Amino acid sequence: MTDRILHITHSLNVGGLERVVVDLAKGFKGMGYSVDIACLSETRPLGEEAEKQGHRVFSLGKKTGRDWYLMPRLAERIRTGCYEIVHTHNTAGLVYGGTAGLLARVPRIIHTEHGKEPGFEKKRLLNIAEHFLIRRVSHVVAVSEDLKSTVVSSAKLMCGKISVIPNGIAVNDFYQPSLRDGTRSALGIGRDEFAIGSIGRLVPLKNHRFLIHLLNSLRDDLPKMKLVIIGDGPMRVELEKECMDMMLSNRVLFLGERRDIPGLLAALDLFVHPSLTEGISITLIEAMAARKPIIASDVGGNPEVINSYHTGILVSLDRVQEWIEIIRRMVRDNGLREDLSEKARRRAIENFSLERMVSSYANIYQNSRGSKCCRS
Repeated sequence: MTDRILHITHSLNVGGLERVVVDLAKGFKGMGYSVDIACLSETRPLGEEAEKQGHRVFSLGKKTGRDWYLMPRLAERIRTGCYEIVHTHNTAGLVYGGTAGLLARVPRIIHTEHGKEPGFEKKRLLNIAEHFLIRRVSHVVAVSEDLKSTVVSSAKLMCGKISVIPNGIAVNDFYQPSLRDGTRSALGIGRDEFAIGSIGRLVPLKNHRFLIHLLNSLRDDLPKMKLVIIGDGPMRVELEKECMDMMLSNRVLFLGERRDIPGLLAALDLFVHPSLTEGISITLIEAMAARKPIIASDVGGNPEVINSYHTGILVSLDRVQEWIEIIRRMVRDNGLREDLSEKARRRAIENFSLERMVSSYANIYQNSRGSKCCRS
């Protein structure tokens, strides 16, 4: 009989962490495991995809703020579900799922740290809870070496209890050059126009305002350049108004939340990713798999994905003029774009495949069999 696995995450909204959870569930189901997913809040839209793959997905109905009664309720579901492995994701998943797993005396708790938002270290109660729990799970996974160093240092965790497994994707799904012309036509991007784009939720962390200001700085020098922003979020109205105020509305496309990412990536000439912090960015890996030249911020785990001037270009966010000059060069140097694109795709295939990620987690599950959770 195979192990029953329960993933616990905040939600299955559109995002990199959520994509990894659904892909892990699919990968382990293919290996014969029974895999369910519990969300503290909403299960849509990625939950629908997981359900179509045969997974049970349920919401725990977490109340706004702290919901202490959720933990014993979740512990009971873990006991009645007879799960051998509880796999928590990020701080909320660990605080609620890790606590419930310990209460239910589940044999193994695995925790994956996907990244920290700026200012997390100031949330004292969350820090205390996370550090207490992270030392009591069976094993911890960080998605980057940078994040591993942060966890080891902040939680005083023994290095042998934490591993690094980079995020992975279904690489071949994202290289769809035949979709380029049709997608550009549908978006109103002309054959002679240069399309730069970014994918991510419209939140401060993803730094879309920086992109808009870059476009404004280049508007006269590169009049045929358009910016494509893929994603939705609370900053959309604010960013759209800013484009109107700068008279850039006809050159910035806000596409909202989209599921046809391979086609949209095919339509781009350059992928730009100026986020303020990252673990291992799924969208960066998708752009690499799509064979796109990339400029990204030199933060977090990005240097572990992009080898600067080999598989893309990394630039510090405080060097605005350098961003402007590199975009100019990318527009004018087709040879550079081709070289970076080809090497980026090759690196995605070799290092960031879904198969490699699933296999690495399978090893963690197997090797943690003798590693009991510490309840003291």
